[in-house]
Amino acid sequence: QFAVRGQPAERHEDAQQYRHRDRYFEEGWHDVREDPDDIEEWDSAVDHEFDQFQHARDEQDRREHAQAKQGRHDDLGKNVSSQHAQSSGMVMKRKQFENRRRDKEGPGRRIYGIHVVHAWLAAEAGAIKMIWHDEAAGTRVRDLVSVARDGRIPIRVVSRERLDEIASTTQHQGIAALCEAFPYVGLESVLEKGGDLVVVLDHIQDPHNLGAIIRSAEAVGAAAVVLPKDRAAGMTPAAEVAAAGASAWIPIVRVVNLARALDSLKAHRYWVAALALNGGSEIYSFEAPAPLVLVVGGEVGVHALIQKKCDFSLKIPMWGRSESLNASVAAGVALFEVRRRLGKP
Repeated sequence: QFAVRGQPAERHEDAQQYRHRDRYFEEGWHDVREDPDDIEEWDSAVDHEFDQFQHARDEQDRREHAQAKQGRHDDLGKNVSSQHAQSSGMVMKRKQFENRRRDKEGPGRRIYGIHVVHAWLAAEAGAIKMIWHDEAAGTRVRDLVSVARDGRIPIRVVSRERLDEIASTTQHQGIAALCEAFPYVGLESVLEKGGDLVVVLDHIQDPHNLGAIIRSAEAVGAAAVVLPKDRAAGMTPAAEVAAAGASAWIPIVRVVNLARALDSLKAHRYWVAALALNGGSEIYSFEAPAPLVLVVGGEVGVHALIQKKCDFSLKIPMWGRSESLNASVAAGVALFEVRRRLGKP
């Protein structure tokens, strides 16, 4: 350990720093060691020189770190394999590599699952840009691939692992597709076409609940499902899987302001009924007027502002100890009872 006047050094310098400081002692220590004032002056000069040297080293380290960081960023912009990235010490995130693949394949949304891909092939095959399927695909997948090939849709056979990456899940049933952005429709088009039943969802945040409600709404022949744009689940791949392809058959409307959307519906002679957690009339005794909007709330029920827009408040009677139903289950019960009351669409 390097010592000054018999005291251990506080800094843990490397070998080069030792040599740098030793040079000053070799050149000047013997000339000043007899005079205490000279010793203090010389020691201050040595400390000042050492600080300058240390500052220069810090600057060099900073520049080298910045160059190395820029080199990693440059590497991330290249199409390299994950094996090469790991062997070269690159800091890598899966999404960064997957995003580059997606950019190469084109923008759009990913769908997966046999029911979902089948529905979009039947409803709007032109919206599908590409299909991937497992190299060990079963009969149902091969049938879909045959339909897609007849429609001149590009087909790629990939490994199971690659398909897991494309779909971002292992629950893809051996097939995935690249599609155009989800085709939300405007409320005006729904109002023009009309229909005796419209479903409005008040901030459903679980995509599985959203998909299940859309499936029930399509099954009862609803004219549309209306969603708020903010603080609510949208048509994600998970929601489309939960809908089992029903989202390809029923118009999905996305609005900025749910209250104004209800005003527009009421202006077109729609009655509005909210499915409430507590209070209201039992749905089994409800004489449903037509046309009707059924509002289904999320985990906290229908918000007060939306409730004020409603003409009726309905509840599902509960005879057990459970206080409420899951939103999608309650919506399914209510939709089929309302359809029974309204009659066939």
